[in-house]
Amino acid sequence: MLNLQLAIVTASIGFERLRDQVKGIASVLENYTGIPAIAREIDLLSELQTDEWWENVTLGMLDDARKRLRTLVPFIEKSKQQIIYTNFTDELGDIVAQPSGMTPALSNFSEFRKKAHDLLQKHLDTVSILKLRTNTPINAVDIAELQKILLESGVGRTIDFERAEQESGDFGTFIRSLVGLDHATAKDVFGGFLAKANYTVDQINFINLVVNDLAQNGVITVERFYDAPYTAISAVGPQALFSSDQIQEIDDLLESVRRNATYEKQ
Repeated sequence: MLNLQLAIVTASIGFERLRDQVKGIASVLENYTGIPAIAREIDLLSELQTDEWWENVTLGMLDDARKRLRTLVPFIEKSKQQIIYTNFTDELGDIVAQPSGMTPALSNFSEFRKKAHDLLQKHLDTVSILKLRTNTPINAVDIAELQKILLESGVGRTIDFERAEQESGDFGTFIRSLVGLDHATAKDVFGGFLAKANYTVDQINFINLVVNDLAQNGVITVERFYDAPYTAISAVGPQALFSSDQIQEIDDLLESVRRNATYEKQ
């Protein structure tokens, strides 16, 4: 009987470790929705990060997730890759998904990020979130309001806020990445730029991608332009479409948007 109980406990611990590791993998892949193959699996990636999916999981569901995730992991940028993903088998005890450097804390933060996203989508009319979405500079009062929402809902803790600052550089930028930028606001950011010249179709399509990306993710940098979907327009990057001065202007515009989401502590 003791051996049976020990086996059950061991299996439970192994399952929890697997669950947390796969949640972490799904969270990392969500950062690459610009890649069509990953975008098509966004529903699965979101579901894998919820406790509800794991409460009702079956071996068939796990095997299906294994096959679908296996084709996605190679897309992760090598410079940012934290995952070494091996293969599942049909036996729960033999399932292996081993991220390099992945810890339960990362998985917990991934869960915090998702819950914070879902909560804040219900508070888009809050003053501080409206300011972030309309590219209006924020202040200490706004940061306090954002943290209060997360604290009072039970979604966030001080340790989560500190981790958010480490991940994004500051708390405002982290929140902007969750709530995005109002699309009309993102379009206005580049209104002056587009009015300066008669651009080609490819140039306009490229800027439209930037606007959509900015609206969805809140903050981006020119480094994004060397990945999909931008490479579908210019495989070698923006320099094939724009002059160095124009690229610098685009960079300056993106940086100004980022600064408006940043509050520097005194």
